[in-house]
Amino acid sequence: MASLIADIKSKFQAAAPDKMREVPMKSLLILVGISISLIFVVLWLVSFKGDEIAQKRQNVLFGAILESQTSITQDMTESLLALPGTTDMFFDSLSKREIHTKLTQRFADRLGTTDILISDIEGHILFRDASDISIYPTDLQILSPSLKRLRDKIQLSPNQNFASDRLILNDEVYHVSAREISMFDRVRYLYIATPVESIFSHSFLIPLNLKVIAGTHPPKQRADLYVLDLKSSDGKIVGWLSWQRHLPGITAIRHFLPTILLVAVIIGIISFLAWKRATALSNDIIFSHQEAQKLALHDPLTGLANRMLLKKQIETAKADVKRGREGFALHLIDLDKFKDINDTMGHPAGDELIRQAATRLKDACRANDTVARIGGDEFAVIQIEATSTNTVSRLARRINEQMARAFVINNTEVYVSASIGIAIDATGESQQEEIHRRADIALYKAKEAGRDQYCFFEDEMDAELKHKHKIERDLRQALQEPDKNGLRVVYQPQVSANGRHIRGFEALIRWEHPVRGNVSPVDFIPIAEETNLVIALDEFVMKEAFKTALKWPEVTMAVNVSAKELHQDNYPHKIIALASEYNIRPDQIELEITESVLLEDSPRVAKTLKILKAAGFKIALDDFGTGYSSLSYLRRHQVDKLKIDQSFVASIGVREDASAVVQAILSLGESLGLSVTAEGVETIEQRDSLRKRGCAYLQGYLFSKPLEEKSIVQIMKKFKDRNDQQRLQKIS
Repeated sequence: MASLIADIKSKFQAAAPDKMREVPMKSLLILVGISISLIFVVLWLVSFKGDEIAQKRQNVLFGAILESQTSITQDMTESLLALPGTTDMFFDSLSKREIHTKLTQRFADRLGTTDILISDIEGHILFRDASDISIYPTDLQILSPSLKRLRDKIQLSPNQNFASDRLILNDEVYHVSAREISMFDRVRYLYIATPVESIFSHSFLIPLNLKVIAGTHPPKQRADLYVLDLKSSDGKIVGWLSWQRHLPGITAIRHFLPTILLVAVIIGIISFLAWKRATALSNDIIFSHQEAQKLALHDPLTGLANRMLLKKQIETAKADVKRGREGFALHLIDLDKFKDINDTMGHPAGDELIRQAATRLKDACRANDTVARIGGDEFAVIQIEATSTNTVSRLARRINEQMARAFVINNTEVYVSASIGIAIDATGESQQEEIHRRADIALYKAKEAGRDQYCFFEDEMDAELKHKHKIERDLRQALQEPDKNGLRVVYQPQVSANGRHIRGFEALIRWEHPVRGNVSPVDFIPIAEETNLVIALDEFVMKEAFKTALKWPEVTMAVNVSAKELHQDNYPHKIIALASEYNIRPDQIELEITESVLLEDSPRVAKTLKILKAAGFKIALDDFGTGYSSLSYLRRHQVDKLKIDQSFVASIGVREDASAVVQAILSLGESLGLSVTAEGVETIEQRDSLRKRGCAYLQGYLFSKPLEEKSIVQIMKKFKDRNDQQRLQKIS
């Protein structure tokens, strides 16, 4: 401004020096007025545009914060459930004080007013607690339908244990989440209800006078307010978010207007300062938006993309494929044995391992691939331009190689591996939920194949998974009413090698499905082990076997024990209590375990076996010879008996190496003072060969098929009559 006036003055002086003083003041005022007007127009345009940009950024900011409420609730839930003893309290005492301290108060400290509910699988509320114990903030009658929808959503998605929604309660918009918690064959649901408004408790938002308004009709429009709709998971509007308009441009103009009017000479300086101030405010908003967006879209521990950003990137990859680019692959990655390290070295060490694993993942991938952390030890990679399965396989192998190298945590080398499930979308037409589901199924297959593997999704996997889910559902129902659903225990005799005496019986599970007919144990027992139903299944067999053993105290009763049972801290005490309840002598019961259990060399398993041995139970090693057990394991765990696997018995006389293995097992048993039983004896030749080699006890269809409990009387009488007849023949 000053330079413009000086320029005009110089021109007048050059043209007419004597008339300079005659220049009308009116012209100067007009010039100043025009300059001020131009400045005001420019400032108004700048402020209007700045306010428009600010409004858009505020919409994006609050939308991102709203979306982060689910992630925050889920992360807090998972963190609290990971604490020792937290899961147990949902199934044991349901102590109000304990849950209030461990859950309710912690959620309330972070999210404000909190309502905690716990239900069983049917939705019956077992427990309720609130951050203010004198008042429950939500109406249970209104809340119940929403809880059922969340349970249904989890139960219909096999690989999902968390769901959330928004709804209106007590004239407020609430964020309600559900988390499925499983232990053994029991299921609980943890519900957390918090006001949506609590997520906006950040101090930098307080000046905006932010409010959450419940209802389906928008609030009355006001020039000084912004409004954003709040929707439930099914897209219905349940409320509105309103806040005070933040107008950095107009604020700047109002601040500097008196100075501009009073000091026109220095208007340029003031305008410059105002522009600088407006720019600073705009930069602050941009920075705040960037920080909020980073918080909403990235994992705080690793800096990788989170689940929300992963979903956006999948949609971007799909759109690129539709525009003609090559397909993309989704890799779901799970760290094998991470939980062991987390348990033994502590959570800080586990976090450090996660950070190092994230770095290795980024190193293995290209810069334009997306690497995300989507759970505790779960990662995902979007590999774009996946031109062939070979290209995808190369990346999967690089990831496996990176994860197989030693990690150094607290100056200690630790080892994990990675299981990878891969789904490829070559058309861009698949829904992202379907892509994720396929990769998840492939991940399950990779783990099933022995871990440290990668596996591509195939259509056959889907059919197999559906079949497994049907078996699991029917088995769960059968365990609730065994007699009605065809679950029963049968008993196969174990006889002396001379065929004169029944030494004992082995209790075996059978399932005559009401619709499918006979379901082989080979089909349903692995599924039971995967889903923890094996614990309830073992308990059912154990109780039935104890009932039968009580009637025949002179013979032993062998019962198979799963590896999962042996890893339960309370298992030995449960079995000892069960034997006492049924008045069974522990030395009458023979617990059969597999070689793989001993190979784990678990301190917990060793302690369990030691307690059971001290109580008088006998330990038998089933399917001996199929694994890698050593003499040290046999001595350390005080095994009483070896059972020769039926695959070796079937090969006697057919394969020389099988006969040699049988002889070696018999010699080993003799040298260690262990009893030996051969399984699967079906021919006289097998019986004679085993008897000749010194095998003391035999079991198989040659002597008897597995019998119903009522048939034991007959076979015991049959052997008794045979022995009586032989004694009479000797006397005569």
